[in-house]
Amino acid sequence: MKATFLARDSILDEAQAGALLLTVNKRLARQLRQAFDERMEQEGRLAWRTPEILSLDAWLKRTFTSFAEGWQFLGRFPALYLWERIIEEDIKVTGNDLLHTAKTAVQAAEAHQLLQDHGLEVETSNLTADQKAFCRWRRAYINKCAADRWVDTAGLLDFILPRIRDKQSVFPDNVLFVGFDDISPQLVALSQELMLACDGEARFISVLGETGILSMLSCQDRQAEVRAAALWARELLAAGETQIGVVVPDLPRYQRLIERIFTAEVDPRSLMDPGMEEGSFTLSLGDRASHKGLIFSALKILEPALRLSMDDASFLLRTPYLWGSQQEVFTRSRCEQGLRFLRKTEFSLARLESYCRSQTFSPCPHMADIWKTLREFRGEKLRQLPGAWATTFSRLLTAVGWPGERSLNSEDYQLYKAWQEKILPQLACLDGVSSPMLYGQAFNLLRRIASETVFQPEGPQSPLQIMGLLESAGLQFNHLWVMGLDEGSLPARARPNPFLPITLQVVHQMPHSSSERELDYANRVCSRLFQSAPHITLSYPQWEGDCLLRPSPFVAMVPPTNFPTVLSQDPVNVLHSAGIDLETLVDQTGPPLSEDEDVSGGTNLLRDQALCPFRAFAHHRLRIKVPQAGTLGVDAGTRGNLLHAVLEKFWSITCDHAGLVALSLEELSRRVETCVQEAASRFFPENDLDIPLFVQNLEKERVKRLVLLWLTDVEMSRVPFSVMAVESRQVVPVGPLSLEVRADRVDRLNNDSLVIIDYKTGRPELNGLLDRPLLEPQLAIYGLNSEKDSLDGVAFAILRSDECAFKGISRNEGILPRVESVGNCKSLIRQGVSDWNQLLQRWFEDLESFARDFAAGEAPVRPVHRIKACRYCDLHPLCRILEQDHTEEDVD
Repeated sequence: MKATFLARDSILDEAQAGALLLTVNKRLARQLRQAFDERMEQEGRLAWRTPEILSLDAWLKRTFTSFAEGWQFLGRFPALYLWERIIEEDIKVTGNDLLHTAKTAVQAAEAHQLLQDHGLEVETSNLTADQKAFCRWRRAYINKCAADRWVDTAGLLDFILPRIRDKQSVFPDNVLFVGFDDISPQLVALSQELMLACDGEARFISVLGETGILSMLSCQDRQAEVRAAALWARELLAAGETQIGVVVPDLPRYQRLIERIFTAEVDPRSLMDPGMEEGSFTLSLGDRASHKGLIFSALKILEPALRLSMDDASFLLRTPYLWGSQQEVFTRSRCEQGLRFLRKTEFSLARLESYCRSQTFSPCPHMADIWKTLREFRGEKLRQLPGAWATTFSRLLTAVGWPGERSLNSEDYQLYKAWQEKILPQLACLDGVSSPMLYGQAFNLLRRIASETVFQPEGPQSPLQIMGLLESAGLQFNHLWVMGLDEGSLPARARPNPFLPITLQVVHQMPHSSSERELDYANRVCSRLFQSAPHITLSYPQWEGDCLLRPSPFVAMVPPTNFPTVLSQDPVNVLHSAGIDLETLVDQTGPPLSEDEDVSGGTNLLRDQALCPFRAFAHHRLRIKVPQAGTLGVDAGTRGNLLHAVLEKFWSITCDHAGLVALSLEELSRRVETCVQEAASRFFPENDLDIPLFVQNLEKERVKRLVLLWLTDVEMSRVPFSVMAVESRQVVPVGPLSLEVRADRVDRLNNDSLVIIDYKTGRPELNGLLDRPLLEPQLAIYGLNSEKDSLDGVAFAILRSDECAFKGISRNEGILPRVESVGNCKSLIRQGVSDWNQLLQRWFEDLESFARDFAAGEAPVRPVHRIKACRYCDLHPLCRILEQDHTEEDVD
């Protein structure tokens, strides 16, 4: 059956005359009601009868309610859950197995819907094993619904049609079905029953419009296509145009691109104010409710785990949706920072409670009470029906003060209503189709419901609407852009349901059953779309990755059009053009260091200044500390500190080279073992079980093997020496600064010369010590603080399982194994340095320069080398050097 075309004004005339208008979706019903109200206002009326304009779904549910008589409506999620339980029971009986029961249930429900829409039953002969299984599931599903007096969405028309036939209610004598691209046999049956019941008319109507002027644009890729549409829309909005539409056949694929690019180009104000409630465009495809802040926080609160990851603990400490979040905002932030510096991957709720009550961290008693409440609730071992768990979950959220102390904005208020009126009630609706369950099972169901609930915030209608094909049915626009019209999107590929015989689907022209059917459907949609606006722009991407795309056959013959060039603007420029005043400030210098200002950081201060002045200013003047992420087992910092502690202990006992070589291998092993055990007691306290005992033992064994390898392969082969100092701390004047430095080790050789050694477990670059500017100042500053005349060498002691060696520079050859002298170092010779004292003088000049610049407040974002300075820097979100890189690339 095909729809007839009728102008919008004529459709409104029918509504004014009392006709019932049933639309394909809520959006079309809302637009028709708005158009009707505008007509009444233009006629000067102060009051008028509300027209009967409803979406078909809304009308069916309203009609069902009037006929219910003890029957209950089974919503989508309870129906899917019932399918899952029936499938699982069948698996137990037959012994078959499925990888994804939930996905199978969705396809089974879709097959059931197709059969109901077409009034068909499946003949049991010549079926595949999957199709036979579906017939068993469907029979059990229908019997269960009948026994418990449930009616699902697929069964609404079967329930309503006999009651219309019996004239159990009064209906208008004129019914219009508006905007239906697909008309199922059951829908035809409904129209016929309504005609008989009201002794009037029931017609299928498509909104008639003038055939628009088509123009075609081919774009490089999907991103370029979305940007072109955004710039087109921006120009129209700037000219004061309204009723602008962008239709996307494959909207889910484009959603993230549209959100990002349209926000930057069309609605830049929202970049400055993310909480702004009214934007310049609306996107019909909502987001999962579980992804939205208020409901995401509720799910995090309700999670059943008794141990939390660092990220989850951090989220709950910082979320504004908890009791005390405003009163304790600063103490919770400091507590969260303290937890991160512990570098642990997870925490028990009991440990988190003790941290929040401890004076070691910033005390936050309200948060401590919340941890306690969560621990008590999450320990529940009860078995309850989902409805009882819904009450329990609601009680827990109330106990912790969700949704927080702040006044809710419009979106958060709508999310709160969705939680109370949609998500929790859906969980309670599962009582009839489930048995008592544990906390974790109930929570998993709640999370699934929230994930499958699509949230679309309500608000004033925007002049620019972006939607998919189904949402655009029956709508009229002043300007329309249809994008994504490549041959793979329109017509869509056939997707027959695997649980129904393909011949059955093809013969009855079921949706997605065949390529011919999809071609016919696409033809109807294009005919409708091409009459939706006076001017229509069509576009498609030419490339997707390395794949060349061709235009849809429905638009291939549309002549290409050259669009006027509209340059994409930086969001800042767009904000300027929108009349928003922005302040521009270039500030690369902080206040000079005052005499009473204390700075810390030692040699790291000078190293940061050498790598990037802003890095030094942020770390050592602003005191910005970015904690390292927690790791499983022993983190890298603890491993390095343990190795330092073992070597410090060993040389405190052994003292010199002679003492080392005098030890037999067995004695050496016992001494190293003793040093490892004593040092490890500082890092692995007995009552600290965050690191399992076997992991501690593995780390001790690793350190022991590494130290033994270092001592036997490297230290024993050296010329005789005595250890003059280990972990020696001194205050060193460098220009206007006085820095506390610590040398890992200072050795004195037989000729009374000194060697400075710095342990490293990484791979330091010797060029950082030899080139200009000086990027490894720690050895240089140690050397300048020692007796210059007696200093004969500086070196990194590299301790790694794959490399144990010295890497440094010396006055003469033979001071340290594999360490070159200044006179033989090719790198220094190329720089014109051939004398040890000349090298020391150059180090002194560089260190003085770094210290003066730091004290003067010099802080430009000026990395000495993008890789060396930026690769491991933790300040990218603050200095935004990476954003600058992307901007430069765009300009190029």
